[in-house]
Amino acid sequence: MTTLATFIRWRTSWSGEIRRIECVRETDQYIWYVTDLYNSNRGQPLKKPCREKKTADRQQYHNTWEEAHAYLLKSARDSIERATSRLRTAEAYYEQVWSMKKPAEEAHG
Repeated sequence: MTTLATFIRWRTSWSGEIRRIECVRETDQYIWYVTDLYNSNRGQPLKKPCREKKTADRQQYHNTWEEAHAYLLKSARDSIERATSRLRTAEAYYEQVWSMKKPAEEAHG
């Protein structure tokens, strides 16, 4: 059986997780790794090759854990800034509504 040379990449997910991934191939856009699946027909592990984009909406691959951690920290800071901006907008809306006065009744004649 041939053993593939492997190297480590760190995958971040939208949920804030950093996961160590043992990879077998890499290009500018893709990562290949082998995953263990359970083959219920034979009752044994089954190695399955997987290919994923290095940069996707819900995950990113990084060369080091430190790079992955820095990426998640920036993502968390950006999330706080967006939430703060939305909060300011909501507070301004609330103040606008709070300061409304009922218009005077017009006489109809």
